[in-house]
Amino acid sequence: MDPVATMKDYYQRYHPKKVYGYVMADRKKQLAAGAVVLILIVALFVGVTGPSGDDGGPATMDDLLMSQSYRTQAEQDGSVVVSDDDPFFAIMATPVAVHYEETGEMLATPLLVAGDTPSITVKRFLQAYNHPTTIAIGALGDLSVPKSFTILEEDVKHTSLTVAETFWTSCDGAMIVPQTKEGYDLAVAAAPLASYLDIPIIVTDEICSGVKDTLGSLGVKYTVCIGDTAGYGKEFHIRTLTEAQDTIAEFIKSPMGLAGEVEYLTLANPQDIVPMDVTDTIDFSFQDQIYAHGTQDSGVAGTTPAPAPDAVNYRFEIPSDWEYTNVHFNLKFRANQMAEELGSRIYVFVSDGNEEVNGAPALEVFFGTPAGRIEGEYRVVDFDLALNNDTGPHLMELSAREIWSGSPPGRYGIITADPETVYLNVQVQRLSNSVYPLMGSISSMAPYLTAYRKGIVMADPSYALKSPSYQGCVACGEPTFDAEAMSAANVKAMEVHNETVRTLARLVGADSEDLMEDHSALNELADHYYYNPVSVGIIADTNMVPHYYFPGGEVSEGLGEPGDIIYGDINMNPVAPPHDVGDGRIHPEYPDLELPVG
Repeated sequence: MDPVATMKDYYQRYHPKKVYGYVMADRKKQLAAGAVVLILIVALFVGVTGPSGDDGGPATMDDLLMSQSYRTQAEQDGSVVVSDDDPFFAIMATPVAVHYEETGEMLATPLLVAGDTPSITVKRFLQAYNHPTTIAIGALGDLSVPKSFTILEEDVKHTSLTVAETFWTSCDGAMIVPQTKEGYDLAVAAAPLASYLDIPIIVTDEICSGVKDTLGSLGVKYTVCIGDTAGYGKEFHIRTLTEAQDTIAEFIKSPMGLAGEVEYLTLANPQDIVPMDVTDTIDFSFQDQIYAHGTQDSGVAGTTPAPAPDAVNYRFEIPSDWEYTNVHFNLKFRANQMAEELGSRIYVFVSDGNEEVNGAPALEVFFGTPAGRIEGEYRVVDFDLALNNDTGPHLMELSAREIWSGSPPGRYGIITADPETVYLNVQVQRLSNSVYPLMGSISSMAPYLTAYRKGIVMADPSYALKSPSYQGCVACGEPTFDAEAMSAANVKAMEVHNETVRTLARLVGADSEDLMEDHSALNELADHYYYNPVSVGIIADTNMVPHYYFPGGEVSEGLGEPGDIIYGDINMNPVAPPHDVGDGRIHPEYPDLELPVG
């Protein structure tokens, strides 16, 4: 007999919820006679009070813990693909794709996001996954595999109602999310609760007759209401990020809930559903011949190649009344004959055009082309540069470089190569706002990942790097190329780090107002998570959840060494990064990383 299987069967049979059910079953038999009398009394009031689901007062954690659901199993042995037309599709699909049984056992199916033209990645996954059921929610293009069925109604609200009716036969609860930006912001953190409770998510601004019909047909007794939105039956409101986290953590830990521990912390930014808003553009196009110049690696950290004396020079200009600007560069060139031996690249230096080229211009950015993509015989690099309150002319210098360490390559140390044609297209874009994502709407997947890992979510628009306050950084560009911007980015990253630490402290009852200044308490908290780690997942780009820029330690192109390991170091010393405020366990001079970050 397999002892592991035996213990699992025992746990599932005698799970606290089931034991409670057995006890209550006996008690129900004893009270059956009295119930018959009460039915007659209750019947007198039904016509006056209406259905029990309309207004049941406040719900409590006990209502959530005793919640039961029954599913159609329509999603079983398959995958769910939702449309990228609206991020609420992924939110409502979260409890469809991953949910927990009353015994605490998780059941999950893959959840993917696609659009009118699904990516090759999505198609290849579905082909490799090769399961018989593929469910589509929203409008989708060809997935390369047959769709079992598609749920597509006239709007998000009615789609969510159909989703509830399709995947649940009955459920004690439902989550009500208003179809607003504020509703989405909070739903990113609260939606995992729907998976833990195994209840549907209804996206609606009002409890209309159609919503009542669906909830009534499912037997809903309570609703988890996001924000101040109205509910159905008993109402359990979640109005803040902290309330969402604490409610979920309590449910996970409760013996009547999942009877476990919080194992995962997801960082996300719901602001990523608001795309870059370009209100005006100016285009510049340049084409020229360029020669390669040999450059030896200096071996000094942070050193960058300087523009060559005969570099190709161009200018672009930002109008004086543009407050927020994004400059998009598209560089296209053919690598020379010695590209494989020399690692050929082209550098584009961008500096303030008001200063002389051979003077000391403020270098705002440069980028090279070891990366990029291949298009036929060309290498193509796309690059975006944020310039806030930085108007007027800007100078660009193009230099081709061959970079090596040690002795120069080639016969007699001489590099010879024919000139190559380079194409540079620059679009200066006027923005209505400085905050924009590099990867749109990926926060909509944070609830699914979190529920799958049995965790909680930290999600707030204030995490954005280039928020209007930006810590007083008025005329900043990219942190990698702007010392002031790098400093501001580090302040913002430390704010998010500190909130992460306090969230983790709250999980173990160790939070306090002065926690971040109490080195002893920080070290104790770090010790706890060193032996009981919680994994951290960042579902955001670096505009939405910023990197921290550590002092450079290797030869690099730009200022500092950006990284997200700060979110895995509970007691990092902000005045002496990356060191801890206490001695490291592995080595006293090196920091410990208590949390795996990815």
